[in-house]
Amino acid sequence: MTSPSALHVASRWIQAAQLDALKPNDRLTVYHGTRLAEIFDLINGFDANKVHYRHYGGPRHAGLFVSPSEDLAERFSDRGEVILEIETQAKNLHGTDFSGNIGREQHLNEKTQTWLREEYPDSFRPYLSMTMLQSSEPQALLRGLVSPHQIKRVRYKEPGGSPKWYSRKEFLDLGLEMIPARDQPYGRKRKIRDLKYDLSYPGYSVDEFFSAAAGVAEESKERVIRTFKMLWEADQERGDDTMGEFLEQLGFEPTAVKAYRKKLGDYWSRQRVASRWSQNQVADAGLASITEYGVRFQTGVSVTFPYMRNTEGAPKLPRHIQPVYGQDIEPAGRYMLHAHPSFEPFATWEGGEVTFHNPLVLEYHSTSSAPEGWKRRLSIAFGGKKKRALSTAIRQAGFDGIVTVDGNYTSEIVEL
Repeated sequence: MTSPSALHVASRWIQAAQLDALKPNDRLTVYHGTRLAEIFDLINGFDANKVHYRHYGGPRHAGLFVSPSEDLAERFSDRGEVILEIETQAKNLHGTDFSGNIGREQHLNEKTQTWLREEYPDSFRPYLSMTMLQSSEPQALLRGLVSPHQIKRVRYKEPGGSPKWYSRKEFLDLGLEMIPARDQPYGRKRKIRDLKYDLSYPGYSVDEFFSAAAGVAEESKERVIRTFKMLWEADQERGDDTMGEFLEQLGFEPTAVKAYRKKLGDYWSRQRVASRWSQNQVADAGLASITEYGVRFQTGVSVTFPYMRNTEGAPKLPRHIQPVYGQDIEPAGRYMLHAHPSFEPFATWEGGEVTFHNPLVLEYHSTSSAPEGWKRRLSIAFGGKKKRALSTAIRQAGFDGIVTVDGNYTSEIVEL
């Protein structure tokens, strides 16, 4: 039986044999040597399109130097302290010289370009094949977004110890602490930890982004939402970009910063426009507010709260029976109740946490189709719309949830 170490050597040998015939979607294992303080900007995903710090001087450039050789990566790390093993596609790698110039191939003379094409006729990037296979410092420049899942292993050398390979999870479980490179020399030590989100990824929804930012900042989601809204409003008044600067401070990478700065700006712009008319539109529906179990529910004010809901749906009524609970007009959505902090799921009841960025909070009165019921009042406020059409109209008005208030308590809640 072949040992795991022998398999690993074999995989590298096969890879090296394929470097002269590279295809864009080929998956390659490459290595990057660095120091522990730089890990904070790499281990949870990074943007290899940004300009990275160079340990050994030279011109500034975008991209990250990598090598098919672990030995070479060790030479360019800080005394062999940390090496990342990264899986990437060949299309994200570029042939380069020591300066990090990936445009050099375009400036090679015609004779050299002809030689490269003849030497590596099966490679989609002959210059890349050459710089990856050269006997002296085989290397490439990695560009693009690198997710945490692409970091397969981490080699770490403790001070005075011998280097040892870990899986990404095993490395993070070491609980190492260090002042991040961007905060040195006077910053505070921080633990290298798994943030559970990819800081280079620009495609999270607004709600997913708030969850990610809360995890990174180690703050409540509600507080993070309030902070970003405050920064956005301040930027609108002063023409600054404090929201973008805050995103960078949290560790989000340049492509992600640009994406979320736009997403959050568009999100609150829509809310601002919608709230100017939507609250007037629903005023006759009977707005309310309440604080329950320490949570404040108020129209237009973001709120995060624990919920409970019965996963067993209500039975469908025969057509000839008049609905008792307004099922013929009620807005479509996920119905729930505000859970007491001590609630524990049981039987068909589940629990969790939900955030409404712009809730509509109404007086309950009743749940029937009668004129005083909240469902009928809401339907009237939106031109007689019912069920799914009513939900769509409420969302278009900028609201993402409905909370009803019955005296001193909340009642039915709908996530739209």
